[in-house]
Amino acid sequence: MVDVFDAKSGQVLQSIAFFPESGGLTQQRIFDLKFDGQHVWALASSGNPEKPDTLFVIDEANGTILKRFDASEWQGELDQKLGFSPGKIWASHQTINTRTFEVKYDAVHWGDAYAYDGKGWMWITGNWYVSDCNPVLSVTNADDPTQHYAAWSSDLHGDACAKPITLIGDRIWVAVSAHPDNNTSTPALWAYPADGSKMTKETHEPLVMVPSPDDLPIALVGDQDGLWMLAGGHTWGYLYQLDPQTGALLNSLDLVGANKNTLTANIALDDHDLWVSMAKELLRIHLK
Repeated sequence: MVDVFDAKSGQVLQSIAFFPESGGLTQQRIFDLKFDGQHVWALASSGNPEKPDTLFVIDEANGTILKRFDASEWQGELDQKLGFSPGKIWASHQTINTRTFEVKYDAVHWGDAYAYDGKGWMWITGNWYVSDCNPVLSVTNADDPTQHYAAWSSDLHGDACAKPITLIGDRIWVAVSAHPDNNTSTPALWAYPADGSKMTKETHEPLVMVPSPDDLPIALVGDQDGLWMLAGGHTWGYLYQLDPQTGALLNSLDLVGANKNTLTANIALDDHDLWVSMAKELLRIHLK
């Protein structure tokens, strides 16, 4: 189930049941939500908390479910996300036309996290359980997915894995985590110029490389006021605010305290607030 909240009051406006046939007896998880300007796209699981099996298309105006896609055979798992570029939803190894719902399979290298740079390029990071992290970061032409380039591979930067990823202003930020078979690499945050065309001819070094406060972050979001990281590794349960240009740590907040059984799932920004989805509640942090 997904709840629709009023951004000003925080009140629930509407609840949408994705799997009413389950009777609420199975564990369900929402992996990601994206809005294309008309429809809300929800990647969800009817039972397995580690892998999505259904992609829903919801009418934003009335909450009606317009279409379901079977996602049970998609590659990827765990913290799989959706990508959005004008007219397209990106998921696993396909793109979906947001107007006609036409699916183009194997149109892109599969991915688990996406960031559109606003200049015609989709940045994609992967999942080590499938790809062994090589390439760990690539860019794809949003209009012609046959044009794709490795922006950074483990051949050049050692065994590491990248995700999540986000666009803030003129920079693409990506969280770099140690590969599970490599105990020597250091978790970091890297920033690239937010123009995928600069990655099409040769691999470029990041503009910024700074240590990360967490080794396996769940999510990155941000704007000109801050880069926000939701921790999922050794500092699990913490929310970090970092400088959006330098990556320097500005603030930290323990969201769960002594209750380490509380699940932190995702974060999102609106014009005034930061929202954090938890296992049984939604936190609203006023920023402006």
